[in-house]
Amino acid sequence: MPETKTEGKQQQQLTEEEIEEIEKEEETEELEKRDEREIEKEIMGETMLDYFYQFSLRGKTVTGISIAGLREIARKMGNIKVSEPKIEDKKDRWICKTEVKDLLRNVTAWGISQQLKKMKLREGESEDEFALQKCYSKSLRNALRSLIPERLISHMLQKFIAEAKRQSNIPKVETKIL
Repeated sequence: MPETKTEGKQQQQLTEEEIEEIEKEEETEELEKRDEREIEKEIMGETMLDYFYQFSLRGKTVTGISIAGLREIARKMGNIKVSEPKIEDKKDRWICKTEVKDLLRNVTAWGISQQLKKMKLREGESEDEFALQKCYSKSLRNALRSLIPERLISHMLQKFIAEAKRQSNIPKVETKIL
């Protein structure tokens, strides 16, 4: 049964496409929040042991590769050149464009991101002292994600799942790579 939303006194039915779009937006927001927490941990010098992460959203298990996982794959691939980022300082946000090149395959990819300079908190807004670093890390993540072959990420994901099973004897979980 389609969900409804109320606007004033009018009540509208949401289409299946609208519901899917809302769910996709929620999933994307959750991924962004998790990546931001990982970036902050890395900036603060905490080690990250997991290259993939899983969480449940609306009854679905979502699995994603972390920034640390992408960097590790790039290190293992070797011959990846990261160019100096192009950073734009806008009034309320940073915009960063990062170019990466696989020298062996002669493939180039760009990653672009933006990051607000203020964080939204329950109590209001606060300056985000790591906004520029987050912006750069996200642009690098986006560039590496489009550069690294999907089969390599899938291979590492299968190793991650196998290791997780060995360590905790959890049943196989259906996953979706984002």
